[in-house]
Amino acid sequence: MSIFDKAVDRRSSNADKWNKAAINDICGNPNAEAFWVADMDLATSPLIKEALQRETDLSVPGYASHKNMLPYFISFVNHKHGWQLDRANVTYAQGMLHAISLALNMFTNPGDEVLLPYPVYQPFVHLIQNSERVVKRFDLTNECGTFTFDREKYSLISKDCKAIMFCSPHNPSGLVFKKEDLEFILKLAKERGQLVLSDEIHSDLVHPSAKHYPMGYVNKDINATCITFMAPSKTFNVAGEHCAFAIFSDKEMLERYKAVQKRLFLGSEGYFAGTLAEAVYSPENYQFLDDLDKYLEDNAELMRNFFKAECPEVKMGNASASFIVFLDFSEVWPKILEDSKKHPEIYDNDHYILSHFLGHYANLCLNDGSWFGSGYEAFARFNYGTSREEVISALNAIKKAINALN
Repeated sequence: MSIFDKAVDRRSSNADKWNKAAINDICGNPNAEAFWVADMDLATSPLIKEALQRETDLSVPGYASHKNMLPYFISFVNHKHGWQLDRANVTYAQGMLHAISLALNMFTNPGDEVLLPYPVYQPFVHLIQNSERVVKRFDLTNECGTFTFDREKYSLISKDCKAIMFCSPHNPSGLVFKKEDLEFILKLAKERGQLVLSDEIHSDLVHPSAKHYPMGYVNKDINATCITFMAPSKTFNVAGEHCAFAIFSDKEMLERYKAVQKRLFLGSEGYFAGTLAEAVYSPENYQFLDDLDKYLEDNAELMRNFFKAECPEVKMGNASASFIVFLDFSEVWPKILEDSKKHPEIYDNDHYILSHFLGHYANLCLNDGSWFGSGYEAFARFNYGTSREEVISALNAIKKAINALN
């Protein structure tokens, strides 16, 4: 039996994922089973528990120095991705969104256009707009729920952008970008003088049958202006401790970045963030991650086979990384809309229609596709970072809900 075969019950904790008010806002049913926000209900590494227990036993989480944090991270990236980092190009940051926002504000100007692939993780939109930059929308090509990168369309839409903001692998689809497409993006960016910002928070959870290429690694022989951001948050299920790393292609830009971090007192890690980073990136944890990646891939394959055989009305696309997938309900979307007119009391004035349908008829809470951009109302993001038993139960509930439409 796998360590992952029993889901961790977090209902009595402070986990946002199981917050009844948040669940109710999304799907109209506070008691729905949570398959939404991107953290897992799977047991984390025993090394994390040991590290936390050791520190809490001391009862004094005071000032600390985590001398192994950066060396362990650098060794991990080499082990996982074959990318040998120069320590002089890497800095710690207090969380992924903070790290990206600081770079965007430092190296672009108000009014600059920033390319953003859609469907999109909504905080990226807010980050750009709150910084008085302009979102330039680039929709990935979608065919029956499978998303791909169109070079010709990208080249046209991105031509006037000052920065490119990528999420690689892609959230919410689970698309793992081809190396050739990343090379295309970087060569075009160098030619146009564009800054490339690559959020790779899901990269360490690429499934064994797929291959992730870090943007900075691909950039080695291209030399575009590029910053790659990584974090343990999704990989090791420690999203509550804000910890990230920024890897710069340009040392002068990095020194400027670190100077601003220093000026704003943003350059040092919290006591437990550093403790967790040292634990998760230590070599003793490598096998745990290999086992987790395989478990998640098997969950995704189970889902793919289920929808093909048992519920073909729902299309499942990429799902080659992490524990999230964008499910396509387009085939039954007209019936769901019809149901929303018949039973408006269920659908909260057309707020998150698909999520409310699933909340009422399946007792499930999934992220509504509209949260990821207009035009994706017939999609829902499903989080399969839980035990296989829980995934199977949710799949059967979706099938039952679809059958209720007939």
